[in-house]
Amino acid sequence: MNGELIRDVAAVVAAAAIVLMFVPAPLVSATARRSLGLALIVAAWITLALGLAPASMTDRLDTPVGIAAVLGGAIVAGAAAWIGGRVVIRWPVAWFALLGLCLPLRVPVPIGDDTSNLLVPLYL
Repeated sequence: MNGELIRDVAAVVAAAAIVLMFVPAPLVSATARRSLGLALIVAAWITLALGLAPASMTDRLDTPVGIAAVLGGAIVAGAAAWIGGRVVIRWPVAWFALLGLCLPLRVPVPIGDDTSNLLVPLYL
């Protein structure tokens, strides 16, 4: 797939997630809508990340070790997303605390006669 198609697919999936989260559906509970919407947004992020990954990175998926590493990472990421989703569903205010933890910190870095800012995310 080319980059533009992957970007368009990710945008459509993200739009579907937003519609799913905010349009009321009488037969589906609000918790289920929010959970599915969050899952769709994560799927859109993963689709976009795979589209932006260089070919040298995706070539590693041809080996059994590469596939095992990706599956292990997917399991850990899925568990973290499930726990995070449960926390946000139980305490919606926790979402703002989680966003605050991911804000970037600007660190001035002198480069020659110039000074640039290095953005360091505050991930735990």
